[in-house]
Amino acid sequence: MSEGVDFYAFSSEGYSISVDFSGCGHDKYAERYYDREFSYEAGHHELERSGWPWQSNDRMHIRARHLGQEVHERSVYLNSYNETTTEFSHISLLDRANMLAGAVIRENFCFCFGFYYADPSLWNKAKSAISGFFDSSKLPNDYQLYAVVTQNQNKWMQRIFDEVRASHYGGLSLSDIKLKNLILPGSHDSGMYVRSSLPHVDFWANTQKDNTYKQLQLGARTFDFRPGCEIKLGIPSDFELPLAHVHMIITGESYVSFLSQIIEFLKKNQQEIVTVVLCTDGIKGPWDIFNYQKDKISAESRNNLLDRCFEKAREQVGYHELQQGFKDDLESSVETLIKANRRLIFLCDKNMNCTADRTGSRAKTWKPKLADSVDAGNALQALKEFNTKDGLDSVDLFDVGLQLTGSMGSTWTNVMNTASIFTQRDESPLVATKGMADHLTYNWLLEDNLVPDKLDKLITMTNDWYDCGLTEVAAKMLRDRFNKLAKRS
Repeated sequence: MSEGVDFYAFSSEGYSISVDFSGCGHDKYAERYYDREFSYEAGHHELERSGWPWQSNDRMHIRARHLGQEVHERSVYLNSYNETTTEFSHISLLDRANMLAGAVIRENFCFCFGFYYADPSLWNKAKSAISGFFDSSKLPNDYQLYAVVTQNQNKWMQRIFDEVRASHYGGLSLSDIKLKNLILPGSHDSGMYVRSSLPHVDFWANTQKDNTYKQLQLGARTFDFRPGCEIKLGIPSDFELPLAHVHMIITGESYVSFLSQIIEFLKKNQQEIVTVVLCTDGIKGPWDIFNYQKDKISAESRNNLLDRCFEKAREQVGYHELQQGFKDDLESSVETLIKANRRLIFLCDKNMNCTADRTGSRAKTWKPKLADSVDAGNALQALKEFNTKDGLDSVDLFDVGLQLTGSMGSTWTNVMNTASIFTQRDESPLVATKGMADHLTYNWLLEDNLVPDKLDKLITMTNDWYDCGLTEVAAKMLRDRFNKLAKRS
């Protein structure tokens, strides 16, 4: 039975978040502030019951502030339930928009928001059908809501590079700092934000609220893109086909559009560096262009297609000066990458069949297992255990996926069962666990706990529903790392 809301709030220096309620005959509940800077705070707000004995209606107002002045407000209607309630009350169109709305980005702030509309009666009906999908009994019965407010993140890397130029890190210079020394935040299943024409599938296929360009504005600098076939009738022999991000069989953003948005951003922000991991994880059957019909389509043809997409995207933006880099650039200095304008770096995944130039320089990654769970404590434990793993010195980079709950089942049966169950729901089960997981993992990462002595390994950290808070976490970790590099040199 839902009796309240679990609220998670993150704010950076100079910013704060407050919460208040209105409803049930009350003008306003006492305002509660979440203003501990660079910390993910958690709180529970119990819903007041008055009037009818079985429910109460409250509107929760979330207010983001900069230097004490309100810069943005978001509200959502909440309803508490009686154990005998068999159906949930549909929320208003306004609040459906609140759930689906992307980030707000202004010159002096970024604001991210997510709301999970708890409905225990629906979950109880679903338990048997989704037993193979994830343990629904551990999903919260209380509403889940997170809010993040930080400074504008458009040029966060430039801010830190300017600090290096200003000798904030001793004698450390950008020629001393290599790509492998960086810590980059980014998004998981980066292209899955497109609203589908198929009814009610977005919540279990999509993993992001914002398009690629907006993710970049929020601070994302590494992307997990899974190019697959957009058509459903197989692969034509001439291999001239559109590519899109594919999540099992659901297509998201096109690959050319994805690249165009990155190139457009890099054109406007010439001190920023972006990495991309291409893989085919989770893509099924004929949608998997890199493993389907291997006997008919050469690896060269497949990779020529990737190169043609890059050239087309660069042509669309009109930024021919931008060069693509590859895994070998892990050894390149930041100064070299900026001067050569080689600021879009592709890091190849082990599942990608690449051209000879990319095959010989495939990035070896080590990734802690956080997903396929709804227990945030398990995620934190996985991060802690990561530090003690053998073989960390033998890999090129650490790929830390912070997302918790899997968004899709591992079998077609699970997918179809899940699709049939959630036909009334507009929000993703991913939102049910994001706040509680980020609250634990972000705070742990802010304490410089993740492989603190591995200064020469690129760290990429990806998450679902990318938020500007992860940018602040990565920036703090990167500054700590630069201080250590300065002492080492």
